[in-house]
Amino acid sequence: MDISVCILTYNEEKNIGDCLKSILGQEYPGGAWEVLVIDGISTDKTIEIVKEFQKTTERIKLLINEKRKIAPGRNIAIGESRYPFIAFTDADCIVPKDWLCKLSGAYKDLLYNNIIAGVGGGNVPPPESSKFTMAIGLYLNSFLGSFNSPQGRNFPYVKKVISLPCLNVLYNKSILKEIGGFDEMMGNISEDQDINFRLNKRGYNLYFIPSVAVYHKMRSDLLGWLKNMALYGKGRAIISFRHSLFANMFFVLPLLFAVSMSLVPLGFINLLFLSPLLYFPFIVLYTLIISIKHKKINLFLYILGIFVMTHFVYAFNLLSKSLEIIYNEVRKKLSLTKDIPK
Repeated sequence: MDISVCILTYNEEKNIGDCLKSILGQEYPGGAWEVLVIDGISTDKTIEIVKEFQKTTERIKLLINEKRKIAPGRNIAIGESRYPFIAFTDADCIVPKDWLCKLSGAYKDLLYNNIIAGVGGGNVPPPESSKFTMAIGLYLNSFLGSFNSPQGRNFPYVKKVISLPCLNVLYNKSILKEIGGFDEMMGNISEDQDINFRLNKRGYNLYFIPSVAVYHKMRSDLLGWLKNMALYGKGRAIISFRHSLFANMFFVLPLLFAVSMSLVPLGFINLLFLSPLLYFPFIVLYTLIISIKHKKINLFLYILGIFVMTHFVYAFNLLSKSLEIIYNEVRKKLSLTKDIPK
């Protein structure tokens, strides 16, 4: 299998060097491969660093993404890649030496009597990460942290999934082209979820592969993490309305959480409105179990804080974006009604 490894960058001078080193260190005798770096016009030293790497190997090709958004950048990768398979990872990731071997091997193993579009793996914090980053890793690798999404969970077995994050995935390029590539209207939000749902609708399968996790330099500070989760909440609302996923727990549970918490101030009317406050003792107990299970009791307060603040930020941004979408749809329909001649 000949593979084009594609990385999108924007102001990644702190990370791109480690990422490229890990990719160039691949032990992959299974076919030809190249590395495409698609840069969104970085203003730091990202491009300079990539050009320094280009002096050491002919594998690396640097491309400029004039639109600067993630979805258009991924389409540039599809259009400019030389080989029939595309592996995506992020600039803040470090891949194992056998990354391409394991992804391509799993793809070929699953291809027999199977309509398969792609395979991917998990992501974990690097061993030398801060306590905060390690706590994020434990949060994500729990049911209430990711709802069993491959975006955060690291399953110990091969699992058919509905979506794979583009920080660790291998796609058949011809299938991506067949469905029109990434929707550039998604910009920087949930473009990978959108294309995965479209693949599912066409009958293509996606699989999570164990033991092929990449090291992911997750957010190192709370503010950066919460900003990211706010975007994820908005992205989930967009995806849910776009693909009519209103019964999906990724949409329903956070929405119920936000609505119920919004009604707590009405507790003086009826004590039932105070019942959502039971969330707090429950999440304390849940966090304690996770901390003990992973022998990371020293991270208890970090994990607890991440759980509570992430749930609130994600849920309320999902709610606000959902209301915005509904409002815009109602306005559009009312406008069309007014334009109909009597």
